[in-house]
Amino acid sequence: MNITLEQAEKMIKVAKQKSVELDTKMNIAIVDAGANLNIKKS
Repeated sequence: MNITLEQAEKMIKVAKQKSVELDTKMNIAIVDAGANLNIKKS
C-alpha cells in the first residue's frame, strides 16, 4: 500500500502539532510500504 503526498503531509502536520504539544523537538520521517523515505523540507 502506497501513501499519497497528501497523506504524508497530513502525517507531518499531526506530528508537528504533537511536538508543540509536548514542547519538544522532533525528527519526522514518513516512509511508504516499500520503506522509501519521502522527504519534505520546510
